[in-house]
Amino acid sequence: MTFQRKFTVIGILVLIGFATMFWTSQSIISKFMVNGPIYNLLARDKDLISDMLPPNEFIVEPYLVVRQTNVAKSPDVVKEYLQELKDLESKYRDSHAVWSQRLSVNAPGAEGALARALLENAFESAESFFKIVHSDWQTAIDNGDSATAIKITNEQLGPHYKAHREAILKAIAIAQELVVVHEKQSQEAVEQG
Repeated sequence: MTFQRKFTVIGILVLIGFATMFWTSQSIISKFMVNGPIYNLLARDKDLISDMLPPNEFIVEPYLVVRQTNVAKSPDVVKEYLQELKDLESKYRDSHAVWSQRLSVNAPGAEGALARALLENAFESAESFFKIVHSDWQTAIDNGDSATAIKITNEQLGPHYKAHREAILKAIAIAQELVVVHEKQSQEAVEQG
């Protein structure tokens, strides 16, 4: 075999190798890119888990436990609910601390609006909620005065819960808009190479 033939064979093998590498890399990228099959499975699984778990950043569960505590008949049940309420507040505060590090209220546009809705508006109403829980409501529960606890829940805690819920729904709407924008940006980046 002449040198020219050997060189041609090596050249063809190198081209086949590059073509194989290119095809393999494109195949892998298309599987893992935004809206690719792997990405969609991961997103689906995360969405499913978040739909099944109670949200830590939303005080819906503490509000439910307050209402359950109001009508509990047994001191042992009340004690269990109070411990659950304490645990839920701790989870809320831990979650809030994480998001305080990950979001910036000074960010421009929708990023900042999301941070303000979650870290300021929702937080302020949650803080007011927990402040009342730890004072007047807790006193009524400790005294076994369920009528007063129910009144405090309806007249004081309810409005703070409602304000918190409205702020959370606003944050969710902004976050959903950002997901669409970020997916579009990612797709465009992949397409541009």
